[in-house]
Amino acid sequence: MSQLPDCRLEGDDSTSPETYGGGASASLQHSSLSLNLEHCLWKNHLSFLIHPKVKIRNVNQGELRIAEIGTRTGLWLTDLAKTLGPSVQLDGFGSDLSLAPPPGWLPTNVSLFQRCNFVSDIEENLNGFYDVVRVDNIASHVFNNDPGALMKKFVAMLKPNGYLQWNESDTAHRRQIKSQLPYPSHAVCLPSPQTDAFLDHIQQHQVPRGWINSLPDIFMRYGLKVPLASQQHRFPIPNAYATAVGECQWAAMEESLGSNVELLDVEGSVRSLVQGAKEECKELGMCVVCDMVVVVGKKVG
Repeated sequence: MSQLPDCRLEGDDSTSPETYGGGASASLQHSSLSLNLEHCLWKNHLSFLIHPKVKIRNVNQGELRIAEIGTRTGLWLTDLAKTLGPSVQLDGFGSDLSLAPPPGWLPTNVSLFQRCNFVSDIEENLNGFYDVVRVDNIASHVFNNDPGALMKKFVAMLKPNGYLQWNESDTAHRRQIKSQLPYPSHAVCLPSPQTDAFLDHIQQHQVPRGWINSLPDIFMRYGLKVPLASQQHRFPIPNAYATAVGECQWAAMEESLGSNVELLDVEGSVRSLVQGAKEECKELGMCVVCDMVVVVGKKVG
């Protein structure tokens, strides 16, 4: 099996839990729980790790290589290792691996590599290296509403006839889900000023992310064959999972205060907005959620 160069950070201990999740703070551990729960909920809803339109070949011949861009906890890779078996090379690239298990605790065919910049920091010798590249929620790495530089890099990493799968939460279109029972029968008609104020703040300060809905066209612009109709790329969260997914997304927003431009906190005002909206949603039987966009493209070669 082909090996990547040793790309661990200087001073890393491949078996020490202090390097990765074992030394995480309580806040990071809470984030890890939220990310892992959301992964499991979406996996159950989508019923796939790799989209069924991606044709997997050579699984048992030691030739299949799959990369994940945007690795956080590593759970997608470890789930995939269990599904595909030990002969498949699985590599994860993340800008922050503090929530991942120590390398010595991962399946033997899973390797993680910390890369702050997914364009310049991923080695050029990986061009044409992977059968599948899966991208997971890296909107914070897209600037000026244009993922072109990232697309060029990810397509270059594919073998001829390889597949790019991009999963992205559509944070440009957060929406409210309201319910009735067991809440008052008129709950769907009740005003929700705290939630409305929060969504208004996001709308006013949101980094442009129209590119998410345009991913099918962007894939084709970079030479990928997109096998699905555009309307089939959006996966709304089902009501049965809405509360749990909503809680995960609230947790992510609370932990992003101060570092996320859209949630930049000034004297606690945004924290108050988030907390008020969160409590109001519980009181009224509401959720604020983002749909998932999953786009698949084939590199024809």
